Parts: sequence; C-alpha cells; structure tokens
Amino acid sequence: MTVAELLAPLPPTSGMSGDVNLFFHDKEGGSLDRAEIECMVAEEGSRRKGLGSDSLRMLMLYAAERLGVKVYEARVGDANAPSRAMFSSLGYNEVSHSDDWNETTYELHMTEEVVEKLKQSLGDAFVQVPVANSSETAAAAAAD
Repeated sequence: MTVAELLAPLPPTSGMSGDVNLFFHDKEGGSLDRAEIECMVAEEGSRRKGLGSDSLRMLMLYAAERLGVKVYEARVGDANAPSRAMFSSLGYNEVSHSDDWNETTYELHMTEEVVEKLKQSLGDAFVQVPVANSSETAAAAAAD
C-alpha cells in the first residue's frame, strides 16, 4: 500500500490535521539517543482514524534508524484518555506522574524487537529512502 492509498479514505480538511514533534534536550553533549515525542491531531474530522499512531510510528522509526534515537519519552495530560491509550498501544510504559502538571510520563526503549514491530506495522507505508551524503547531493545539483 502506498502512502497515497493509505490516506485516500480520509476526508479533505481545510488545513493540516495535526503534527508530530521530537525534542532533543541534551544540548551540551549533543546526544540524539533520547527524545521527547508528541502528537496532536487538532482537526476533529481527522481524529480516531489512526493518523496519530501511524505518524508516530513513522517518526519513531525514522528517528531511530537515521538519528540514533534509543529512548522516546511522551508526556500526556491526565484528562487526555485517547492519547494515553494510543501511547500504551504503541508499547510505551508509564514511568512517572506529576501531580503538579497533572500529566503522566511514558517511555519506549527502541529495542531490535520494537524496531521490527514498527516496520511490520507500517508495511509499505514507510518507504526506505537512501541517505545521500553532501558530496553526492552537491554533484546531483551541479548536474541539473
């Protein structure tokens, strides 16, 4: 299944459905092995269709394979039951709770088993794109 076929059944929206983000907090060491991940599906008509979990799986797999992320952390508000269920269904485990912020922190460690499950769950929706080095990119641009 192509990405276009995957998205075809969705009704058109007046804008983007939402977003997924990664935040890297280790600025001093420059490490990319741990990232905070978040997902927001703002468009009411796009909710409960799997867009959030599919987008998270694609981002997690990309960042694990291309950036070397080994641990993801997600913070979810206590009142957001759909997000708590989504992160749990993706294999995240509850690691702490903040009464001050009314949120739970979840973590997922990217073991080989987790990476393989992500690949299987995405199937053809996740296309492996070779990463060109800067000299190959510059040579291709010069040829055009």
